[in-house]
Amino acid sequence: GSNKIMTDLFCWRLYSGKKYIECRSEDEALYLKVFLEAGLREVKVPKDDKYLKEIMPQLLYLKRRHDEIIEDELEYINSPRIKETVRNKIWSKVLD
Repeated sequence: GSNKIMTDLFCWRLYSGKKYIECRSEDEALYLKVFLEAGLREVKVPKDDKYLKEIMPQLLYLKRRHDEIIEDELEYINSPRIKETVRNKIWSKVLD
């Protein structure tokens, strides 16, 4: 999608289109990206950088597996709009 992570000398940034969020680390940017792509616009980020670094591999694995399962189930739907709506509804149920 249009979500990407970039860095400069001072911080990490998570971009969504032309808007961005400044992040304290790459892990924080990745964490936020997972939930942004799941359709959430607000999420609490763990304050402990060590804890955040520890959970990221598992979070990224779970996100990838979830996306694979959803894509398999949506394979025969041709409308991108309907696919996106279904994805968002599934994520909202998972994260509820």
